[in-house]
Order: sequence, then C-alpha cells, then structure tokens
Amino acid sequence: MALLKIEGHPDLVKDTKTGAILNINIKKANEDIARQIKLKNQILGQREIASKVEKMESEVSEMKGLLNKILEKMS
Repeated sequence: MALLKIEGHPDLVKDTKTGAILNINIKKANEDIARQIKLKNQILGQREIASKVEKMESEVSEMKGLLNKILEKMS
C-alpha cells in the first residue's frame, strides 16, 4: 500500500491503490469517534425524554377526561 501525503493536511494521506483518504493521527481519529458517540448518545437521550414527556401528556389528558366524567356524574 503506497501512501501520499496530502498537502496542507499533515494528518491525512491518500492510499494510491484504493483512492481512500486516511487519517494517520490515531489520537485525533479516536477523539473524533468519541465525540460522535457522545453526540449520538445525547440525541438518543433527548428522543427518549421526548417520548416519555409525550406519554405523560397523554396520561394526564386521559386522567383529566376521567375526572370530568366523574364531575358530570356528581352534578
């Protein structure tokens, strides 16, 4: 595998056989992966919270409806 340095990008090389651009700075690549995982987990957490809030809103609405029925019967 022959690698060519990419001018202006000291951490990147190009594989001449496949044309792939490779990051040769392992530490930075690992930091990028960790940052992407953290962001993905944050997004999943936000979706989970939104789902729980939606469920709670539905349950509160249902309870409100039941309370209104009880009040109607008492009148």
